[in-house]
Amino acid sequence: MIIWRRHTDDCSHRAKGRDYLKCSCPLWADGYTDGRRTLRQSLNTRDYSRAVKRAAALDNPDAPVFKPLAEALKAFHDQCMHLQDSTRAKYKNALDYFKRYCDQQGEDTVTELTTEFIDSFRSSRTLSPVTWGRELQTLRQFFA
Repeated sequence: MIIWRRHTDDCSHRAKGRDYLKCSCPLWADGYTDGRRTLRQSLNTRDYSRAVKRAAALDNPDAPVFKPLAEALKAFHDQCMHLQDSTRAKYKNALDYFKRYCDQQGEDTVTELTTEFIDSFRSSRTLSPVTWGRELQTLRQFFA
């Protein structure tokens, strides 16, 4: 699998070719079998480390799938339908803040979230320790 940049029209590095990776143009992947190109696909990211993960997933279909965050949140909300309305509202509130923060930071899959990321989310919120404890409990429920 070869990862390359598809330079935009206004990219100052366009003349350096698609192998020049030190810009922020979209990343694509080409797959080859027996010297013939069998795949050309956008990796839907501009971040090289994410592109490597996504290309590995394309290269090996049996590899674990990176679940999109929005899909995981929807599945969690669906799973909570049997709970009381107040509990569902508490979960929805906390997870809506979390989703907005993830969107701002460009995190879009569950597997890319780390403890450091959760710490940065915590520092971005001005909550009392008790309220943060409740939100942390909700996040633990979600990740479980």
